[in-house]
Amino acid sequence: MTIQEMGQGQHALYYAADSRLTALHPINGEQFWQQEITTLPFGAQILCFMDDVLYLGSWKGSVVAVDVRTRHTLWQYDGNEASNLYEMAVCRNTLALQFNGHTLNVLHALTGRLLWTYADASSSIWQIKLTINAVYLFGGEKERSSSNFILALDLTGKVLWRVAHRELITVTDEIIYVAENIPGYLSFRLHALQPENGNEVWATDLIHVNSYVSSKSVIDNVLYVVTSDHLLAINTRNGKQLWSREYVPLLSPDRGHSITLLADQDHLFTMQRTVEESHDDGDECMYRLWSLDRATGKALWCVREGADIVLTSANQDVIFFSGALYRWWNGFLLFAISKKDGRKLWSVRMHDQYFRTMTCT
Repeated sequence: MTIQEMGQGQHALYYAADSRLTALHPINGEQFWQQEITTLPFGAQILCFMDDVLYLGSWKGSVVAVDVRTRHTLWQYDGNEASNLYEMAVCRNTLALQFNGHTLNVLHALTGRLLWTYADASSSIWQIKLTINAVYLFGGEKERSSSNFILALDLTGKVLWRVAHRELITVTDEIIYVAENIPGYLSFRLHALQPENGNEVWATDLIHVNSYVSSKSVIDNVLYVVTSDHLLAINTRNGKQLWSREYVPLLSPDRGHSITLLADQDHLFTMQRTVEESHDDGDECMYRLWSLDRATGKALWCVREGADIVLTSANQDVIFFSGALYRWWNGFLLFAISKKDGRKLWSVRMHDQYFRTMTCT
């Protein structure tokens, strides 16, 4: 593979395999650089990025911050080997780490210094969301199966409020979106809450829609929500549905069907994945990548492309994909598709045995 120089402010695709971190050119897939992260012997399972710093988290609980311009390690946080790192989120100078499903450690993102810890052994934490003003935890009480809650903490660890809700959808600085099933109906109720106190701003019922939300995004004044079979566009001011798009499985019969949402200021995409029923030990998947008009949900173009992992960012003109090349081969395939017309720009076979995760700037 050709190695290119990485300029100041250059955007890149980063992936972790074993204990190595690799940066690739987003347009042609050529390698900028590769760095051995010796302080993470088990490799990185979680990556997140903020202001030219890449945070690598290992399942043993250690976190390393790397300046991608210089490739120097800025700091390392050594977690307890008995603690499993489940989730990591960063916003400005705050880095939140979720351990073992019940402990939250909050670090200063620039120094790695531990600021405070929140722990509740009686509850499970399933999801964390971080904004410029607060940390939101979605979880449930271990002794009561129907006792889901959302807990808001300020950036000093002080509890702001707690409300009971079935599912946390997403969080912005202005609004928190949550959902609950409507008993006896194939539908769910979407709520918008104030971040200051958890009070309700509006609620709306979404009828004939499966309640499981797989992905979501807020752009301008529109909330895009993907369930198992629909993409919905919701007006964030009043909860009114603007449009919906229904998806049917690509194969019949199938063993599983999912939709992944990719959205930024100028683009809206969905990747449709259907797992085929097969008679051997492996599963065959069929994919479709759809480019959609944000105002109407109508298709602009569609290509037969997809993979297990898909991501992009507002800074990128491409969508990145990663998946196993063959069921019996330990390597994996990376490729990129143009957002403009769905054209495949490049494809690279990687021979790293233990691909972990990837992110882009």
